[in-house]
Amino acid sequence: MSRSSVPRARTRSAVLASAAVTLTLALTGCSSSDTGSASADGKITLTVGTFGTFGYKEAGLYDAYMKQHPGITIKENPTTVEGNYWTALQTRLSGGGLDDVQALEVGRISLATSEDLAGAFADLSDAPGVDKKDYLAWKWDQATTADGKTIGLGTDVGPMAICYRQDLFKAAGLPSDPASVGKLWAGDWAKFVEAGKRYQAKAPEGTFFMDSASGLFNAVVSSSPVQYYKDGKLAYKDSASVRTAWDLAVKAVQGRTSQGLKMFDTPWQTAFSKSTFATTVCPSWQQANIQQFSGPANKGKWNIAQPPAAGNWGGSFLAVPASGKHVD
Repeated sequence: MSRSSVPRARTRSAVLASAAVTLTLALTGCSSSDTGSASADGKITLTVGTFGTFGYKEAGLYDAYMKQHPGITIKENPTTVEGNYWTALQTRLSGGGLDDVQALEVGRISLATSEDLAGAFADLSDAPGVDKKDYLAWKWDQATTADGKTIGLGTDVGPMAICYRQDLFKAAGLPSDPASVGKLWAGDWAKFVEAGKRYQAKAPEGTFFMDSASGLFNAVVSSSPVQYYKDGKLAYKDSASVRTAWDLAVKAVQGRTSQGLKMFDTPWQTAFSKSTFATTVCPSWQQANIQQFSGPANKGKWNIAQPPAAGNWGGSFLAVPASGKHVD
């Protein structure tokens, strides 16, 4: 993925540095304090359960950690769809088979910190190497229980952007540099939908402006300070952001600017390599999916522009199951 306005190396290093800190803090200490469950030769295999594309393996972070800790081997157990991952995790919390480190999506964190589930995870608040000051206060609080137990360390906060195909924009007669693209819809998600109509009027055959109307819906809601709850109470029926997001998503469908894909499903993944859509809403974690699914043939064709409105979608945590073999 290219970023003409931001040096790629600097941007990538900033993201990976954050991930590296979290990963190191989550795994530190195993080689010295948890030898009881090691193999006969004293070596330990740590398993890390993830969903989607966290990017740790792709960025070489596991290899870097194993080089620093020769007695430890890391094995990642990824699941493509987070919903499937969460279902399996809940089953394993009661039946066994947990990984040493388990990722948690922010949409599940309230359940994970609830009285029913919090006891299944180790308290990381006073773990060696963990400093609360290294994390955004609100991110830390999301994974902290009412009695002060912190069951997960934040990996990212999902700031919003729009990722787009430069070549498809050019072919449709639209600007292709990030600054000009951002101006197409600056300040209003309705302008984003209108830009889709402009794209579709001269779109390369077989392509659509956006991948998913449901993705648009989530992005619009995520850019509003009032979403599904107000003052701690469920208020989606009266939420202006939910109504606006719904109306815009419907317009995208009716205007045939959306390919109608379900994000994260196999057809959505395949569409990246087939180059059948020109934009996708792009929280920070989405970049890893684009890089993975687009394939070598589309390297350098994607770029990133400002979203119509600032927002945050998603953000994950790494947790340590209390019943794991290598908790320390």
